[in-house]
Amino acid sequence: MSLLEAKGLFAGYGRIRVLFDVDITLEAGHVTALVGPNGHGKSTLLKALAGLVRARSETLEFAGRPLPRRASDRALAGLTLVPQGDRLFTGMSVQENLLMGAYRRNEPVDDLLAHVYDLFPRLKERRSQSASSLSGGERRMVGLGRGIMAGGALMMIDEPSLGLSPLLIEQVYEAIETMAGEGMSIFVVEESPKRIESVARSVLLMDSGRIAWKGDMSGFWQSDVAQQVYLGA
Repeated sequence: MSLLEAKGLFAGYGRIRVLFDVDITLEAGHVTALVGPNGHGKSTLLKALAGLVRARSETLEFAGRPLPRRASDRALAGLTLVPQGDRLFTGMSVQENLLMGAYRRNEPVDDLLAHVYDLFPRLKERRSQSASSLSGGERRMVGLGRGIMAGGALMMIDEPSLGLSPLLIEQVYEAIETMAGEGMSIFVVEESPKRIESVARSVLLMDSGRIAWKGDMSGFWQSDVAQQVYLGA
């Protein structure tokens, strides 16, 4: 079942065009990876889908309906963005940051918060600490946890391993794998396909602002385009 569909999407910053005629389809209950070299438009695509970058497209639908124009309305429709870097409320505690992810929800969130703490036990230990006192890996966990608390139908995660040690990358991806196993729909950006290949069912390769290849992960490394982009072959 198609969850998000974009056709003929163009986006950029002012007069600078970054994305060119992008067509993507994301399936419900799947993990889709968006890979490619740095500076080729991956983060811009996530921001365009979230409504943070101006874009135009022939089709832009989510759960069978046109996406609203405003970013806040897209979030309410169930599109959740976990941005690149540490975008936390540093004057708040870990738990307060997590609860901010659910601030528009009307139902109790105690069970959801407990689930986040099960995924990231370290956050439960530090739930009363200020977010400003956390390590880079802990901050990334808070960002993912806050995304879970939003309870959206699709979580878009931008570069979850950026700047982390190999051990912390492994922990973050273990959590993503658990989320995927629970049936969560995830669209994750990574520069390195190796990091995401164990959890992604399908992959999109972005090169110079265009989708250069799409398919399942098993066929990715055999594709001529992937070898050209990553290996220079």
